[in-house]
Amino acid sequence: MWPKFFGVIFTFILAFLIATNISSYQNSEVIEEVRQSAIQQIENNPYLADSNEQSKSFRESYILELNDTLTVKKYEKSSLHRIVGNIIALLGLMLIRFRKSIGLHFVIGGIGFVVFSGFFIFGVSIVGWAMNIGYIILLGMLLLYYYAIKKYEANLDQ
Repeated sequence: MWPKFFGVIFTFILAFLIATNISSYQNSEVIEEVRQSAIQQIENNPYLADSNEQSKSFRESYILELNDTLTVKKYEKSSLHRIVGNIIALLGLMLIRFRKSIGLHFVIGGIGFVVFSGFFIFGVSIVGWAMNIGYIILLGMLLLYYYAIKKYEANLDQ
């Protein structure tokens, strides 16, 4: 009973990610507001407002990185890659739910594509990690789900 429940939950999560990335692709100009808000928060942070040279250089480099990486074009490209990767992962999850082991390869390939393209587009910096950490955690949860299904089926066979 529990594999069906978690399978449905993961299916809804992936479908939600597809829908939100379609919305992000269509409304990619919102990233300008997000970038400006993040820069404003960094500039108004009292811990970084010191005259300390290290905090000043961190603030300047982080603001430069935000201006460089969070652009409409990059965000649009990332959203498109996430749509494709999530559709592949959803197909793999459906195959796993139908007890086809090839589904695991689709899930790893789909989420792996999302994470790889996210790091390729945004870099292996704090922005790249912020954009990808949720997908890395989701991949870990889906791998645990696959492993638990295999253990559950093995216990049923005995």
